[in-house]
Amino acid sequence: MQRSIRGGPFSSLVPAGKLREVALMLKAIHAQESLDAARRKAAEVVARLREMRLGKAAELVQTAVDETLVGTVRNLVCGAWLSIRLRRIDLRR
Repeated sequence: MQRSIRGGPFSSLVPAGKLREVALMLKAIHAQESLDAARRKAAEVVARLREMRLGKAAELVQTAVDETLVGTVRNLVCGAWLSIRLRRIDLRR
């Protein structure tokens, strides 16, 4: 189930015509394989937002990206440990 991008924190910072493009850029940050790659992609997104003259949105990404990515990485790690544990339980049967 995909959430609507209209109600997020960017809805008041980004014009409606550019909202889809910004949402895809944010999705690209979270699609990265590692935390370092995601931080590099976030820096690229911040630069692109500034080129698009969306300075407040760029500031929001820059300030909130670490908090968001740490939560994402924690969820991935917890999910991986859960997956490993479930496999071990299956192997014991």
